[in-house]
Amino acid sequence: MDIGGRSIRWLLAAALIGGAAVLESVAVALVWRPCAGQMLNGSILVGGAYPTEFTDACLAAMDGAHVFPLLAAGEDFTWAAASGTASAALLASAWLLLLPAFAVRGWTWLMTALPALSTLGGVAAVAVWSLEGSRGGWSTGTWLLLLANLSVPVALLALRRAGLGGTVLVRAAVVAVAAAAPGVLSRIAEFYLSVMLSDANWDTPPGTGWLTAAFCCAAAVGTAVGWWRSRARGPAGSYAGGQPEREPAPS
Repeated sequence: MDIGGRSIRWLLAAALIGGAAVLESVAVALVWRPCAGQMLNGSILVGGAYPTEFTDACLAAMDGAHVFPLLAAGEDFTWAAASGTASAALLASAWLLLLPAFAVRGWTWLMTALPALSTLGGVAAVAVWSLEGSRGGWSTGTWLLLLANLSVPVALLALRRAGLGGTVLVRAAVVAVAAAAPGVLSRIAEFYLSVMLSDANWDTPPGTGWLTAAFCCAAAVGTAVGWWRSRARGPAGSYAGGQPEREPAPS
C-alpha cells in the first residue's frame, strides 16, 4: 500500500486545504470588516496601545464574533458564516480524500475517518437547523465538533497500528488536525491565544480567527511540500510497515 506519501492524493488534499484557507480568510475578513483601521487596538504588536477608538460597529462585532464562522441555528444568514461553513467542508473532505492512500479498511477506516466525519456531521447539523430557524441541532453539532478534535489522536493511533510511521505519519497528523480545525477545542485554543495577544479582550479580540486561517495556509503548503519531497526521493524514500526501506550497501 502507498504509505510512502507519494500518492497524488496528498497534493489534492493540499489543494482542498488551501481552498479552505482562502474561504476561512474571507469569512474572518467579513466578520471583522466593521473594525477596519482598528484591528491593532490593544494588540501586543503596538504594545497594548489604542491608536484609535473603537467604533460602535466594531464593539458590536467583538460582542458577536465567532472564532470559526459557521451557519448557526437561530442566527441570520451571513456570507461570513456561509464561507466558513464551506471552508469546514473542504477541510474535512481533504482528510477523507487522503484516506484511500493508506489502504485501511473496516473499523480501522472508521476510526481514521472520525475527525472528518465528525466535522462534516457537526457542520451539517448546525447548518440544517439554522435554515429551519431552530436551535435543535446546535447541541448535536457542538458535540460532534468536540468529537472531531478528540478523535484526531484516535485516528493517528489507528494509522500507526496499521503500519504508518515516520515523517508520513507526521504529515498525516497535519492534515487530520486541519480537518478538525472547526472543532470546539480548536476554537477554544484560538480564542485564548487571541486573548493572550491583545489587551482588548473583554469580548472577542479583533482579528480572532486569523490564526486558524494562517494554520490552514501553512498546512496546505506543508502538505504540498511534503508530497513533492517524497516524490523527489522516489521509491527508496518510501515506507513499508512504518519503517524506511534501506538502500542496499555498496558491494
